[in-house]
Amino acid sequence: MKTSLLLLACLAVPLFANAAPVIQPEMLTAAQVRRDGSHDEALRIVKQQFERIATGAKDTRQDYFITMFEWGLLVEEHVAARTAMISERDEQVRRLLEGDSIFCTDGFMPISRFHVIVDMNQFLQDSRATYRLVTQLLAHNPALVRHEIHRALPAIVEAGDYALAIQYIKNPLDSLLDLNRLARDLPIYPPHGNAPRLAAELTGFMGNVILRRKALTGLGRDAEAEQLRAAALKGIHSPELRALASGELAEPGSITRLVTEHQMRQRMAPLSTAEP
Repeated sequence: MKTSLLLLACLAVPLFANAAPVIQPEMLTAAQVRRDGSHDEALRIVKQQFERIATGAKDTRQDYFITMFEWGLLVEEHVAARTAMISERDEQVRRLLEGDSIFCTDGFMPISRFHVIVDMNQFLQDSRATYRLVTQLLAHNPALVRHEIHRALPAIVEAGDYALAIQYIKNPLDSLLDLNRLARDLPIYPPHGNAPRLAAELTGFMGNVILRRKALTGLGRDAEAEQLRAAALKGIHSPELRALASGELAEPGSITRLVTEHQMRQRMAPLSTAEP
Protein backbone atom coordinates (compact mmCIF):
# COMPACT_ATOMS: atom_id res chain seq x y z
CA MET A 1 0.00 0.00 0.00
CA LYS A 2 2.78 2.43 0.91
CA THR A 3 4.56 1.95 -2.42
CA SER A 4 1.32 2.21 -4.39
CA LEU A 5 0.53 5.55 -2.76
CA LEU A 6 4.05 6.69 -3.54
CA LEU A 7 3.64 5.75 -7.18
CA LEU A 8 0.33 7.61 -7.30
CA ALA A 9 1.99 10.67 -5.79
CA CYS A 10 4.79 10.46 -8.35
CA LEU A 11 2.22 10.11 -11.12
CA ALA A 12 0.67 13.41 -10.13
CA VAL A 13 3.91 15.36 -10.54
CA PRO A 14 3.92 15.58 -14.35
CA LEU A 15 0.13 15.86 -14.39
CA PHE A 16 0.40 18.89 -12.11
CA ALA A 17 3.03 20.42 -14.35
CA ASN A 18 1.57 19.40 -17.68
CA ALA A 19 -1.87 17.98 -18.27
CA ALA A 20 -0.79 15.99 -21.32
CA PRO A 21 2.76 14.63 -20.96
CA VAL A 22 4.20 12.92 -24.02
CA ILE A 23 4.90 9.22 -23.54
CA GLN A 24 7.43 7.63 -25.86
CA PRO A 25 6.34 4.52 -27.81
CA GLU A 26 9.09 2.49 -26.14
CA MET A 27 7.61 3.16 -22.72
CA LEU A 28 4.14 2.24 -23.89
CA THR A 29 5.65 -1.04 -25.04
CA ALA A 30 7.39 -1.48 -21.67
CA ALA A 31 4.10 -0.93 -19.84
CA GLN A 32 2.31 -3.41 -22.07
CA VAL A 33 4.86 -6.20 -21.79
CA ARG A 34 5.00 -5.69 -18.02
CA ARG A 35 1.23 -6.13 -17.83
CA ASP A 36 1.61 -9.25 -19.99
CA GLY A 37 4.10 -10.66 -17.50
CA SER A 38 7.25 -10.20 -19.60
CA HIS A 39 9.16 -8.49 -16.80
CA ASP A 40 12.65 -9.10 -18.17
CA GLU A 41 11.74 -7.44 -21.48
CA ALA A 42 10.12 -4.52 -19.67
CA LEU A 43 13.24 -4.08 -17.55
CA ARG A 44 15.47 -4.17 -20.63
CA ILE A 45 13.47 -1.34 -22.22
CA VAL A 46 13.39 0.71 -19.02
CA LYS A 47 17.15 0.41 -18.48
CA GLN A 48 17.77 1.31 -22.12
CA GLN A 49 15.63 4.42 -21.74
CA PHE A 50 17.36 5.35 -18.48
CA GLU A 51 20.75 5.14 -20.17
CA ARG A 52 19.46 7.27 -23.06
CA ILE A 53 18.27 9.96 -20.65
CA ALA A 54 21.71 9.94 -18.99
CA THR A 55 23.27 10.97 -22.31
CA GLY A 56 21.49 14.32 -22.04
CA ALA A 57 20.42 14.21 -25.69
CA LYS A 58 17.73 16.66 -26.78
CA ASP A 59 14.24 16.01 -25.35
CA THR A 60 15.41 13.22 -23.06
CA ARG A 61 14.52 15.10 -19.86
CA GLN A 62 10.80 14.80 -20.59
CA ASP A 63 11.11 11.00 -20.53
CA TYR A 64 12.60 10.82 -17.03
CA PHE A 65 9.33 10.64 -15.10
CA ILE A 66 7.62 7.86 -17.05
CA THR A 67 10.85 5.82 -17.16
CA MET A 68 11.28 5.98 -13.40
CA PHE A 69 7.59 5.40 -12.82
CA GLU A 70 7.61 2.23 -14.92
CA TRP A 71 10.80 1.03 -13.25
CA GLY A 72 9.15 1.65 -9.87
CA LEU A 73 6.20 -0.53 -10.86
CA LEU A 74 8.60 -3.26 -11.93
CA VAL A 75 10.39 -3.06 -8.58
CA GLU A 76 7.11 -4.05 -6.92
CA GLU A 77 6.66 -7.07 -9.20
CA HIS A 78 10.10 -8.33 -10.21
CA VAL A 79 13.12 -9.12 -8.02
CA ALA A 80 15.55 -8.51 -10.89
CA ALA A 81 14.15 -4.99 -11.38
CA ARG A 82 14.77 -4.21 -7.71
CA THR A 83 18.30 -5.60 -7.90
CA ALA A 84 18.97 -3.54 -11.04
CA MET A 85 17.70 -0.37 -9.40
CA ILE A 86 19.86 -0.92 -6.31
CA SER A 87 22.90 -1.43 -8.54
CA GLU A 88 22.12 1.71 -10.53
CA ARG A 89 21.43 3.69 -7.36
CA ASP A 90 24.81 2.71 -5.97
CA GLU A 91 26.50 3.76 -9.21
CA GLN A 92 24.78 7.15 -9.09
CA VAL A 93 25.93 7.60 -5.48
CA ARG A 94 29.51 6.75 -6.46
CA ARG A 95 29.51 9.34 -9.24
CA LEU A 96 27.94 11.98 -7.03
CA LEU A 97 30.50 11.47 -4.26
CA GLU A 98 33.22 11.89 -6.88
CA GLY A 99 31.77 15.32 -7.66
CA ASP A 100 29.80 14.48 -10.82
CA SER A 101 26.51 16.06 -9.77
CA ILE A 102 24.49 16.18 -13.02
CA PHE A 103 22.64 13.16 -14.38
CA CYS A 104 20.93 14.70 -17.43
CA THR A 105 21.88 18.02 -19.01
CA ASP A 106 18.90 18.34 -21.35
CA GLY A 107 16.55 21.26 -20.79
CA PHE A 108 16.65 24.52 -18.88
CA MET A 109 16.89 22.73 -15.53
CA PRO A 110 19.18 19.66 -15.62
CA ILE A 111 18.32 16.59 -13.56
CA SER A 112 20.80 16.16 -10.73
CA ARG A 113 22.20 12.83 -9.57
CA PHE A 114 20.94 13.62 -6.09
CA HIS A 115 17.42 13.91 -7.52
CA VAL A 116 17.74 10.51 -9.19
CA ILE A 117 19.14 8.87 -6.05
CA VAL A 118 16.34 10.21 -3.85
CA ASP A 119 13.73 9.01 -6.36
CA MET A 120 15.27 5.55 -6.48
CA ASN A 121 15.42 5.31 -2.70
CA GLN A 122 11.73 6.22 -2.56
CA PHE A 123 10.83 3.42 -4.96
CA LEU A 124 13.09 1.06 -3.01
CA GLN A 125 11.55 2.26 0.28
CA ASP A 126 15.07 2.91 1.55
CA SER A 127 14.86 6.31 3.19
CA ARG A 128 17.79 5.46 5.45
CA ALA A 129 20.04 5.40 2.39
CA THR A 130 18.92 8.92 1.51
CA TYR A 131 19.55 10.09 5.07
CA ARG A 132 23.04 8.54 5.13
CA LEU A 133 23.92 10.21 1.82
CA VAL A 134 22.66 13.61 2.97
CA THR A 135 24.65 13.56 6.19
CA GLN A 136 27.74 12.42 4.32
CA LEU A 137 27.41 15.23 1.78
CA LEU A 138 26.72 17.87 4.42
CA ALA A 139 29.87 16.80 6.23
CA HIS A 140 32.22 16.60 3.26
CA ASN A 141 30.75 18.43 0.24
CA PRO A 142 27.65 20.46 1.23
CA ALA A 143 27.58 22.30 -2.11
CA LEU A 144 26.35 19.10 -3.77
CA VAL A 145 23.21 18.94 -1.65
CA ARG A 146 22.55 22.41 -0.23
CA HIS A 147 20.11 23.52 -2.96
CA GLU A 148 18.22 20.22 -3.08
CA ILE A 149 18.08 19.13 0.53
CA HIS A 150 14.32 19.75 0.48
CA ARG A 151 14.01 16.53 -1.53
CA ALA A 152 15.48 14.60 1.38
CA LEU A 153 13.51 16.22 4.20
CA PRO A 154 10.99 13.34 4.53
CA ALA A 155 13.91 10.92 4.89
CA ILE A 156 15.62 13.14 7.45
CA VAL A 157 12.44 13.38 9.51
CA GLU A 158 11.83 9.64 9.20
CA ALA A 159 15.36 9.03 10.46
CA GLY A 160 14.50 11.05 13.56
CA ASP A 161 17.11 13.76 12.96
CA TYR A 162 14.64 16.50 13.84
CA ALA A 163 17.32 19.06 14.69
CA LEU A 164 18.72 18.80 11.16
CA ALA A 165 15.29 18.81 9.54
CA ILE A 166 14.03 21.90 11.35
CA GLN A 167 16.94 23.89 9.91
CA TYR A 168 15.69 23.35 6.37
CA ILE A 169 11.90 23.06 6.59
CA LYS A 170 10.50 26.44 5.61
CA ASN A 171 7.78 27.90 7.81
CA PRO A 172 4.70 27.12 5.70
CA LEU A 173 2.75 30.01 7.21
CA ASP A 174 4.96 32.37 5.19
CA SER A 175 3.29 31.13 2.00
CA LEU A 176 -0.34 31.48 3.16
CA LEU A 177 -0.79 34.84 1.44
CA ASP A 178 0.19 33.43 -1.94
CA LEU A 179 -1.93 30.31 -1.43
CA ASN A 180 -5.05 32.34 -0.62
CA ARG A 181 -4.41 34.61 -3.60
CA LEU A 182 -4.22 31.62 -5.94
CA ALA A 183 -7.38 30.17 -4.40
CA ARG A 184 -9.31 33.28 -5.44
CA ASP A 185 -8.23 32.89 -9.06
CA LEU A 186 -7.86 29.16 -9.70
CA PRO A 187 -10.13 26.12 -9.25
CA ILE A 188 -8.93 23.10 -7.32
CA TYR A 189 -10.22 20.88 -10.14
CA PRO A 190 -9.48 22.75 -13.39
CA PRO A 191 -11.04 21.94 -16.78
CA HIS A 192 -9.51 19.16 -18.84
CA GLY A 193 -6.23 20.25 -20.39
CA ASN A 194 -5.27 22.63 -17.60
CA ALA A 195 -2.69 21.82 -14.95
CA PRO A 196 -4.05 21.81 -11.36
CA ARG A 197 -1.67 24.44 -10.04
CA LEU A 198 -3.76 25.25 -6.97
CA ALA A 199 -3.77 21.61 -5.89
CA ALA A 200 0.00 21.45 -6.35
CA GLU A 201 0.46 24.56 -4.20
CA LEU A 202 -1.84 23.22 -1.49
CA THR A 203 -0.05 19.86 -1.52
CA GLY A 204 3.32 21.55 -1.10
CA PHE A 205 1.98 23.79 1.65
CA MET A 206 0.52 20.90 3.62
CA GLY A 207 3.63 18.79 3.03
CA ASN A 208 5.69 21.44 4.81
CA VAL A 209 3.11 21.67 7.60
CA ILE A 210 3.23 17.92 8.16
CA LEU A 211 7.03 17.73 8.10
CA ARG A 212 7.50 20.73 10.38
CA ARG A 213 4.91 19.40 12.84
CA LYS A 214 6.70 16.07 13.01
CA ALA A 215 10.05 17.76 13.56
CA LEU A 216 8.69 20.07 16.26
CA THR A 217 6.99 17.16 18.02
CA GLY A 218 10.18 15.12 17.80
CA LEU A 219 12.06 17.96 19.47
CA GLY A 220 9.53 18.01 22.29
CA ARG A 221 7.96 21.27 21.12
CA ASP A 222 4.41 19.91 21.12
CA ALA A 223 2.73 23.25 21.78
CA GLU A 224 4.44 24.81 18.74
CA ALA A 225 3.44 21.83 16.62
CA GLU A 226 -0.22 22.24 17.60
CA GLN A 227 -0.08 26.00 17.05
CA LEU A 228 1.28 25.39 13.55
CA ARG A 229 -1.52 22.97 12.70
CA ALA A 230 -4.21 25.32 13.96
CA ALA A 231 -2.71 28.38 12.28
CA ALA A 232 -2.30 26.56 8.97
CA LEU A 233 -5.94 25.47 8.84
CA LYS A 234 -7.30 28.77 10.15
CA GLY A 235 -5.18 30.70 7.67
CA ILE A 236 -6.72 28.98 4.64
CA HIS A 237 -9.66 31.16 3.65
CA SER A 238 -11.43 28.80 1.25
CA PRO A 239 -13.67 26.25 3.05
CA GLU A 240 -13.08 23.76 0.21
CA LEU A 241 -9.32 24.06 0.50
CA ARG A 242 -9.49 23.92 4.29
CA ALA A 243 -11.40 20.64 4.10
CA LEU A 244 -8.81 19.20 1.71
CA ALA A 245 -6.02 20.38 4.01
CA SER A 246 -7.67 18.67 7.00
CA GLY A 247 -7.91 15.49 4.98
CA GLU A 248 -4.23 15.75 4.08
CA LEU A 249 -3.31 15.99 7.77
CA ALA A 250 -5.28 12.82 8.47
CA GLU A 251 -4.13 11.00 5.34
CA PRO A 252 -1.02 12.41 3.64
CA GLY A 253 -1.33 12.04 -0.12
CA SER A 254 -5.12 12.44 -0.18
CA ILE A 255 -5.04 15.69 -2.20
CA THR A 256 -2.85 14.09 -4.83
CA ARG A 257 -5.12 11.05 -4.96
CA LEU A 258 -8.32 13.09 -5.35
CA VAL A 259 -6.93 15.39 -8.04
CA THR A 260 -5.29 12.54 -9.96
CA GLU A 261 -8.52 10.52 -9.89
CA HIS A 262 -10.39 13.60 -11.18
CA GLN A 263 -7.91 14.02 -14.03
CA MET A 264 -8.19 10.35 -14.93
CA ARG A 265 -11.98 10.63 -15.09
CA GLN A 266 -11.61 13.65 -17.38
CA ARG A 267 -9.29 11.71 -19.67
CA MET A 268 -11.58 8.70 -19.77
CA ALA A 269 -14.78 10.69 -20.44
CA PRO A 270 -14.15 11.20 -24.20
CA LEU A 271 -13.51 7.48 -24.57
CA SER A 272 -16.77 6.64 -22.81
CA THR A 273 -18.85 8.97 -24.97
CA ALA A 274 -17.23 7.58 -28.12
CA GLU A 275 -18.37 4.04 -27.36
CA PRO A 276 -21.37 2.84 -29.43
